[in-house]
Amino acid sequence: MYVARKINIHMLENVLFGSILTVTDFDLAILSGSCALIIVLLIPTFNRILLTCISPDIAKVRGYNTSFYDYLFVMMITLVTIAAVKIVGAVLVGALLLIPGATARLLTRRMGSFVLLSSLLATFACLVGTILPMELELPIPSGASIIIVSTAMFMLATLFRLLRRA
Repeated sequence: MYVARKINIHMLENVLFGSILTVTDFDLAILSGSCALIIVLLIPTFNRILLTCISPDIAKVRGYNTSFYDYLFVMMITLVTIAAVKIVGAVLVGALLLIPGATARLLTRRMGSFVLLSSLLATFACLVGTILPMELELPIPSGASIIIVSTAMFMLATLFRLLRRA
């Protein structure tokens, strides 16, 4: 009962759908640190993580500790998820993780290009999705706006791929 009196609908909405207005300098520092840590971890281990995900048997034959790389990959995904919840909200984190990757998959076949392009698409969606509602004075939470931009990019990539095949 005590907790129920302390929580209002705006707090719940911020947790579920995110809000750029609730992000503090400390949150930005955590987000920046998380991104830097992931980049530092991913650069030297990218090929080993990729091989472990695609073919664990071949990775074991090559002498890679597949359990270590599995846990490292899960840790990096967890770090991204925790860092993104404040901005896009708990409900939309999954969409932010999946849609840029699906969009990049439509546009490239090489794994290195895929990782770089999906990161750039996610960054672009976050920037545009955050700035657009503020500039146009739309009453849309930043998280929902980011996912709308991501979905629009996915639809454009799908259309581009269909037109390229025709």
